[in-house]
Amino acid sequence: MKNLYFKILVGIFGIYLISCNGNSPVPPYVYETNPQYTWGFAQFYGAYYSNYEIQDNVLTLNLLTDKLGVDSLNQLTGTGQYLILEDVFTNSADTLLPEGTYTAVDTITDIKPFTFLKGKEFKENSSSDGIPSGAYVYYFEEDASKDVIKYIVSGSFTVSYNLQNDNYTINCDFTTKDKKNIKGTFTEELPHFDLSAKIKAGMTREKIFKINW
Repeated sequence: MKNLYFKILVGIFGIYLISCNGNSPVPPYVYETNPQYTWGFAQFYGAYYSNYEIQDNVLTLNLLTDKLGVDSLNQLTGTGQYLILEDVFTNSADTLLPEGTYTAVDTITDIKPFTFLKGKEFKENSSSDGIPSGAYVYYFEEDASKDVIKYIVSGSFTVSYNLQNDNYTINCDFTTKDKKNIKGTFTEELPHFDLSAKIKAGMTREKIFKINW
C-alpha cells in the first residue's frame, strides 16, 4: 500500500513538472556582450566615395572570435561573433588603419577622418532582399535558425599600434539598434589588403566570405 501511495505521489509530481515546463516561456537567447576577437583583417579601398566629392580614404574592418573559421569553399563555419565595420574613414594620406578613436555617424554627409558609418539594412527597391551595410555584428549559432545580425547605431572604437610586435589593439564600445551594449577587444596582428586598384569608387564591394544574408 505504501509503494502504491509513493507511485501516485511521484506521478502527480511528474505531471506537475511537465505542466510547469510547458507553460514556462522560452528564455531569451543571450549574446556575449564583451567578446574577445582573436583574428581579423582590414580592406583598403582608397577614396571609395570620391564620386560624392569625398577624398577621405575608406577601410573595412573585420574582427572575428576564435570559434569561427573558414572552410575550403570560403564559407564561415563554427559559432561566434563577426564584427564588420564597412566604412571606416581616414585621412587621404593613410593606407593603414591609424591610431585614434573612431565615432559612428549617420550618413556620408557627416563623415570625416576617424568616423565610421552606422549600420542599417540596405534595399535597392521595395521588392529586393535587404543586405546589411555599415556597422553590424553577425552572430553565428549552433542552431543556424538563430543566426542574427545586430546593427550598430552609435558608439566608438579606439585603435593603438605596438611597433615592437606589430600588434593592433582595438577596444570597442557600441550600442546596437535594439539598445544592447557591446564592448569587444582585439589584440593581434591585423593584415591589410589593398583593394583600391580593383574596386573603384562606387563599385560593389563583394563580401569576403560566403554568408547567407
